[in-house]
Amino acid sequence: MPKVILNTKDLCKTYLTDGEAVHAIKNINLDIYQGDFTVIMGSSGSGKSTLLYILSGMEDTTSGSVNFEEIVLNDLNEDQLSIFRRKKIGFVFQGINLVPNLSIIENVILPGYLVEKSKKKVDQRARELLGIFGLEEQSFRLPSQVSGGQQQRGAIARALINSPQVLFADEPTGALNSLQGQNILNVFTELNSKGQTLVMVTHDIKAACRADRILFIKDGRIDGDMKLCKYSETDISKREKTIFDYLTQKGW
Repeated sequence: MPKVILNTKDLCKTYLTDGEAVHAIKNINLDIYQGDFTVIMGSSGSGKSTLLYILSGMEDTTSGSVNFEEIVLNDLNEDQLSIFRRKKIGFVFQGINLVPNLSIIENVILPGYLVEKSKKKVDQRARELLGIFGLEEQSFRLPSQVSGGQQQRGAIARALINSPQVLFADEPTGALNSLQGQNILNVFTELNSKGQTLVMVTHDIKAACRADRILFIKDGRIDGDMKLCKYSETDISKREKTIFDYLTQKGW
C-alpha cells in the first residue's frame, strides 16, 4: 500500500462574497499518496484551485484539517507555515510569477538560500536543475528575455530547488502554446517517473493524461476518483478517450 503523504479530514472552506457565504469546499476527506501524479479537474468555480491552495498550505481552512505526514497545517502560525512551504512543497503557478528584475538563476536560487545555509550547495543544485531543463544558456537572462516555456521551466526549477516532497501546479500550461505546454508536461512526467509526488489542477485532457489518478470536483465536493496506470505514449489515444468518457459521464 502506498504511503499517505498528505490527507484532509472534513475539510471546508467558506468565503463571504457581498455578504453571502460561498461554500467553496465542503467536507472533503482525501488521501494523497507518495509517488502519485494526481490531477484535480472540475468545471469553473467547482473549487479545484481552492483545494490545491489549501493542500499546499497557501490558504487556510474554515474547518477541518490538513495533515502533511505528522504535521497538522492548521496548528501552524504564519511564520511556521512559511518555513513549511519552503522546505516541504514546491508550487508552480499558471502565471509563472518569476521576479522580473532577477535573472533566471537568481530566481531559482533565492528560495534555496532561505533554507540551505551553504550557498555553494544551492548554487550547484540550481545549475544542475537549469541543466536538466535545458536552460544553461538562459541562466543569466531576465524572464522578459526568454520564451514563456523557458520561463515556466525556470519556475519549475525554482519550485524544485529545495527538493520538495510534493510539487503542486495550478494550470501550469494554461499560459503556454501547445508545444511549450507539451514540453512542460514531459518535465512533469519525467519527474514523476523518478518518484516525485505531483498534484496538478488542469482543465486540459491532454495534461490530465499524464496523471495516474484524477479527482473530479463538483460543487466543492469530490464527485469522482479515477485510477489510471502510469502514463505511456503508446496508449495516449485510448487514454484520452477513457478520460473524456469519464469526464462526460460526470457532466464536465
